[in-house]
Amino acid sequence: MPLEDIVPKSNFVEEIDISSLCNSQTLGFVRRSLKSKEDILDDVDEIRVDAICSNYNEIPGLSFNILGALFIIKDLEYTFKKKAVQKWDGLEVEINDYKAFIESTLNPIPIYFLSSDLIITKIPHESVHNESIKELLKKIEDESKYTILNGKVSFSLSTSVQHEPTFLNYWHAELNIFNNLNDKKLRRNDVDNFPTVTTEANRINTLIAITIFKSIIIPAARLKLHPSDYSSIDTSHYYKN
Repeated sequence: MPLEDIVPKSNFVEEIDISSLCNSQTLGFVRRSLKSKEDILDDVDEIRVDAICSNYNEIPGLSFNILGALFIIKDLEYTFKKKAVQKWDGLEVEINDYKAFIESTLNPIPIYFLSSDLIITKIPHESVHNESIKELLKKIEDESKYTILNGKVSFSLSTSVQHEPTFLNYWHAELNIFNNLNDKKLRRNDVDNFPTVTTEANRINTLIAITIFKSIIIPAARLKLHPSDYSSIDTSHYYKN
């Protein structure tokens, strides 16, 4: 049956520890392009920004599919909605219960990523030293976390990828973005669709999302990835003992 290999099983672990896996191997990820094959590249043959996501507030929690186990590229033809994309509860899934929440996409274009390009512990970020940043800095006891020079505040960001299985896709994962200044993870409602911003706090977070997108996501995206470029995931990492 279609989807059989990507639907969670009750004898699967509820979360694969991607961070631990990536300490010893390189994982591959793939997501479906938002553009057609003809529109995916720009004038200099680089992947277009809007081929990956439509808004900057989609960057926190940007979704991927984990390669190296049971997910295959053909599975990108399936798109899920509503309760099918909710987080899996660890129990056996009956596909027939979710048929109304499955759609098909013809000839999806895969965009590939490697864990070594996505999981970064120190990403430089710079912000204008305005009143919003000043208020944030008042709460930071460790002054070594930032520098102030020429009206700019410099601090670092970090990223990780977390396994987030859904009811119809065990191999679903999401990008985490952390502000190393206050050790907080960005959420989607922290980020606005630039250039429209609702609050000064969201402006800071939106600019952080833009930094991650431009310095990490875009350079990491590729249209080809050979299976030898990433590791296979041993069954011991997703089957329960």
